[in-house]
Amino acid sequence: MNNMLEKDAFLKLLVTELKYQDPVEPMKDRDFIAQMAQFSSLEQLQNMNNTNEYLLRLNQMAFSFNTVSMIGKKIAFQDDLGEIREEVVEGISFEGNIPYLDIGEEMLIPFDMILRIKG
Repeated sequence: MNNMLEKDAFLKLLVTELKYQDPVEPMKDRDFIAQMAQFSSLEQLQNMNNTNEYLLRLNQMAFSFNTVSMIGKKIAFQDDLGEIREEVVEGISFEGNIPYLDIGEEMLIPFDMILRIKG
């Protein structure tokens, strides 16, 4: 919706400029073409931004689904004492977009702490 407002505002500004231009010194063709090129660039950037936002959401959803598939799998991680431990993932919780693997014992392991995954 915001993108449409920006496009509409740009076009309204351009039309107003054309409408009230000095008839003795009208806008030069190259100035008009330059403004239209700017509008086209703005529109393309907004479309790219929309596409990037959509792809980011898809990526986050895929990551969430993959994280949930970890339930029941054995993971290896390094604990606070530097020991390598293997535990079975009992559940998943999220804090914001960061997944934590619940291995029981009231212990949550950040996803990026996993060293190995066993089926």
